[in-house]
Amino acid sequence: MAPQSDIKNIIVLGLTQNGKSSFIESVLNYAGSKPLTPHRPAMGRGTHSETKNVSKYPVYVNIKQFTTNRNGKRVDITHDSLGSVVTKEYDENGEYTRRDEPLEWIVRTHPTTKKRYKVAQEFKQSPWDRLEGLEPQEPTDSGYTLRLNMIDTPGLSDSAGIKKQIEEFRRSGMSAAEAEKAAFNASRNLVDESHRLKIIKAVAKTTAIHGVCLVIQRTKVFGDELAKLKLFVEMFKDTGLAISYYIIHTKFTNTTMFQASGLSRIQESEEFFGIQAKHYFINNKPDRTGDEPLSAHFADQELSDFFFHISESSGVKMRDIKFRKTDTSIDEALSSSLTTYIASLNGEDKDIQDNLKYIDAEILRSESKIESYNKEIEKWKSQRRDLDTYDHVQIDKRESWVDSSFWDQWPSCEFDMSTNVLIRSVDRSNTDGRGDWISESGSNYGVGTKHCRARFKAFWNRKAGGIIKVYGWKKDVKADDIKTLDEDCDRVGRLKSSEEGDLNSNKQKRDAAKARRVDITREIESLKHSIRDPIGLDYISLSNLSDSGHYLLTNDIYCVAEGYNFKTKVPAKLLPKFEFDEQKVQLELREQGRKHQQMELLCRSTVKFLDEDLGEKCQLLARLTKIKHIATSLLGSAGSVSMPKELVLLRSSEPNHTDLLKIGADLLPHLKKTYAKIHAHQDSIETNMATRSKHLRKLWTTALEEISPIITRLEESIGTVETNIDEWQLKITLHTFSQAAVEEVLNKHIKATEYNVGAFTVLKRAIEKGWNDKTAPPPFIQLYRSIAYQKLIHSTATSSTPDEEVNWNDDVWSQAVASGILKAEQGEKI
Repeated sequence: MAPQSDIKNIIVLGLTQNGKSSFIESVLNYAGSKPLTPHRPAMGRGTHSETKNVSKYPVYVNIKQFTTNRNGKRVDITHDSLGSVVTKEYDENGEYTRRDEPLEWIVRTHPTTKKRYKVAQEFKQSPWDRLEGLEPQEPTDSGYTLRLNMIDTPGLSDSAGIKKQIEEFRRSGMSAAEAEKAAFNASRNLVDESHRLKIIKAVAKTTAIHGVCLVIQRTKVFGDELAKLKLFVEMFKDTGLAISYYIIHTKFTNTTMFQASGLSRIQESEEFFGIQAKHYFINNKPDRTGDEPLSAHFADQELSDFFFHISESSGVKMRDIKFRKTDTSIDEALSSSLTTYIASLNGEDKDIQDNLKYIDAEILRSESKIESYNKEIEKWKSQRRDLDTYDHVQIDKRESWVDSSFWDQWPSCEFDMSTNVLIRSVDRSNTDGRGDWISESGSNYGVGTKHCRARFKAFWNRKAGGIIKVYGWKKDVKADDIKTLDEDCDRVGRLKSSEEGDLNSNKQKRDAAKARRVDITREIESLKHSIRDPIGLDYISLSNLSDSGHYLLTNDIYCVAEGYNFKTKVPAKLLPKFEFDEQKVQLELREQGRKHQQMELLCRSTVKFLDEDLGEKCQLLARLTKIKHIATSLLGSAGSVSMPKELVLLRSSEPNHTDLLKIGADLLPHLKKTYAKIHAHQDSIETNMATRSKHLRKLWTTALEEISPIITRLEESIGTVETNIDEWQLKITLHTFSQAAVEEVLNKHIKATEYNVGAFTVLKRAIEKGWNDKTAPPPFIQLYRSIAYQKLIHSTATSSTPDEEVNWNDDVWSQAVASGILKAEQGEKI
């Protein structure tokens, strides 16, 4: 197995139908039996590109040396990097004399624009005179081999057909603006965007490249169409790598490649692309019949020169690639939306700061009030603790005295007291020997009740009476005070709880506000970073391309925002003020949905008709091709009708008697078996056969002359029908997604309070455009179209099946060695 560095990776880029796949086919044909893949590039027809995905064609090349002689001496004719025709005449010792005829330019002034431009002057010697007498020699083995990966890419198409589609959409009832938008969305530009992404991803997967081929058709003007290829050149130039560029000029012949109009394209192309390149003029279909031997010679010689140069290329390892943006207006619109949102966030941050000052003041006020409440509650609780005890306190006190008298020598004194609280103890004054205290309320003077009854019974002729004090628990006596204190504590406690709730709420608001400020700061920084990178950059870095990267290659705001993968939600209130009648908008959207439904049905009917037309044309093509094959086989290579073998009689100077007798027996049994009659009848048969052969030859030749152009035109017509079917299928998809987009806007966007950046920017731009242009589509109409376009782009970019993806890691070279296709030591010279 050769080391990886021995394998050359060549990326081939070009517009549709510029000979890109034909060029790769020429490389594979040059390799002969050495291509290491059974696949061949598919050839397009008209403006219909067959290359839909990136394909890799590994090929092993034995590089040959092609030379020409004139009058027995070697003469090589070629061109240099300035467009000069170079003639080398060799002597017997292999030394050569070089003669250059430089390309000359004159400056002219355009009669209308007055711009000055250069025109190449035709060479003094015509190509036919220059090539006269040249005889191609048998190619020789150069001793060099090449292991090559030709990476074929989808062709980038032009905008042909858009005007026709605009007319079709206008006939369906759309306005001019609506038709233009719909036609653009359904045009080949959509396919281009998908192809560009595939090319970029393929380049990003290639660890090293040894050359980039730009395939340009001979008649292609260096203008807007080729500017698409220029974008890819800029992408490689921005890497700063010393990449080898090859410009492959296709559809040249051995004569046109030496005309000034052809060689002038060397300088024109380098000035247009801003690069220095090696140039090769490729004949896609050289004449290999022998009628024009120089045609095949120069076709093969250009390929050999191409292979020799590639074999010496050391290649470059790919680094981060940048794809230059083409439309900065979209980035400017997105940047404007983000700037608006940043201003809103800054305003919100200022409001939060002002609110934080108020919240902090409220927190201080609440904390002060809570502290005051705590002191008041603590004071009352202290008072309550003093009252809520089992200390005995006097409830009531009675004092009564009765003196003895003549009539009452044994006096007594009654005590009767009722209380509001339970009596816990009774204190009686000292008797001093005057008598006894007697309880009238049981044995304990009413303790445990609320009624105390006692009597003092005096001794004879003594004074009765005394003092009784009734005691209760302090907590019982002060129950009302305690209740009042409890009520006061509860009341203040409720005030405190309310204030604490306000305090906690304000603290939460403060924490939330501070957290929001942090989020705002981060979001603003993130948005500013997005405005700088990626929006502010004039290129897209491939290392940052996500799975949504294909959206960045479109020219739609909503899609580009998807490609940037923005997660930001912008409040709807930031949209410019505009008249918004929800019911009217809903009616407009539903009307658009009905139009797309009708157009989808129309498109499906058209595709059905085209399918039937295609089927009939294919059947007719098959029948005509079969007739052509029969005619060609009968005419044979010599151009004469090949008659059935048993009817072909060949005259011999010495006839074989056995054969003649057999012929006589088979064809003329009724004739007499004599040699004279047999010879006479043989002459008659041969004359008849020659006449019939001549007549049939004319018939089949006429048939071929008539059938061949019909087949060609039929093949072109089939290609056109296939292209039309593809375009109408694309329209069906567009109208299907448009209906889905209408429903999405109706259900999600009309009443939305916030939008993603893409939707917000589409609405903002549509509103602002409507201020000056009353014919501009309403905001939500524009939004559903952008959403439909995004769905269409997504379906196109993700429609590839797994087997369409290039297997970049397959080791076809080691497989080729293992299978015996290549020898391990081959390729040592490169």
